[in-house]
Amino acid sequence: MRAAVQALAGLPIPGLPILGLPVPGLPIPGLPIHCVLDLFCDYDTHQASPAACQSCHDWSQLLAHIQASELQRVRWLPIGGLDTQPAIWAALAKSPQQLLGCSLDTVRFCKTPASWSATLEQVYPHVLPVSYQASSPPGRWFFKSGWPADPQPWFWQQACDGQLGSALFLATADRVQWVGGSRLHVTADHRYLGNVADSAWPPPVDRAALESIAYCLHQATDLRGLFGIDYVRNPHVWPLEINPRPTASVEVLAEHLGRNLYWEHLGACEAWESQSPLTTADGMRPQGPGCAVVAKRILYNGTAPLLITPAGFERLRASQAYRSVPEWLETWSSPPDASHRAVVAPGDLALQIRVADIPWPQSIIPPREPICTLLARVTADQVLSSSCADSATATWRLLEQLEMLVLATLRSPRSASDELP
Repeated sequence: MRAAVQALAGLPIPGLPILGLPVPGLPIPGLPIHCVLDLFCDYDTHQASPAACQSCHDWSQLLAHIQASELQRVRWLPIGGLDTQPAIWAALAKSPQQLLGCSLDTVRFCKTPASWSATLEQVYPHVLPVSYQASSPPGRWFFKSGWPADPQPWFWQQACDGQLGSALFLATADRVQWVGGSRLHVTADHRYLGNVADSAWPPPVDRAALESIAYCLHQATDLRGLFGIDYVRNPHVWPLEINPRPTASVEVLAEHLGRNLYWEHLGACEAWESQSPLTTADGMRPQGPGCAVVAKRILYNGTAPLLITPAGFERLRASQAYRSVPEWLETWSSPPDASHRAVVAPGDLALQIRVADIPWPQSIIPPREPICTLLARVTADQVLSSSCADSATATWRLLEQLEMLVLATLRSPRSASDELP
């Protein structure tokens, strides 16, 4: 997803810290952007840092920018898939720079299932077997990527059917805290599709199991700041992945809980001195009252390249702020085909929708790559006859319908010439 493969940002140590935060919808109040290195530099990322958003075509170019940086003492905040890039992670931690997150050894531990599985098995009974043999063991197994620097940078993990979930924790030097959980969705070929957060998830018994897992991992490593555990529930919690950095669920949980989670991440990573003005109560206040349900869904391109026309870009840009479903549909009312007529919002939920990770006009989205992200929220006073769990299901189904509408409009020949309603 475009939001997950955001790269990193610079935070100079002297004076008032300045942060680059390439995460859609979650700027840290009071901190201007210093610089952003990003694999996409989407329109909304560029808005947050118009003078210092550097787009990198691949990981090697991103590494070259870090190594050639004229910044001297810099604090780097890794956001996305850097935990699979050992060379970049090592460069970020090279003195006199400081990495706001986990050490390279901890990242390797978390991305090597044989390591964390063996550690968890000592205290937790429900750990899926992994194998490093050349071919699949008997039965159902998933083939996954491992630590790139290992002699065998891949492994097999035994399949387990059930409901997917994602848990987020905050670690300091002496403790680990539960932040929240969300329902996790993936595509048929196991690519990340989105999250839904609501107060009914996870069940208390699952949270207790996840907290014991997180505590065990914290005892074995130097985990710092936000980190995540992806798992499957069947009927116990079976951990699938350990992500030693802020995960794609952060923006969903931050809005659901009404917390400024990146402030908390920076504080846990000791991004500033205790006397810094950034640690005042004003700077650490919650970002909002929270929402009953918050969901995000990645829109993937199909099998043919997609050109983002100027008209298509304007529709996406006009949908950047939260609006009600009827208002949102006015922007996407063309083409008047079945995909538009099929959109039916739940009658008892006053949902709000917005778009993030907006591609630039005239950009070409390759097949099967992310186009943009849909986000939806239901505030606490908008859950009427539905329970939170039912509201979460209804919200996700609505995003599925809106995905078809957006894709149909962007692919329509009319989108190249239509003006916004």
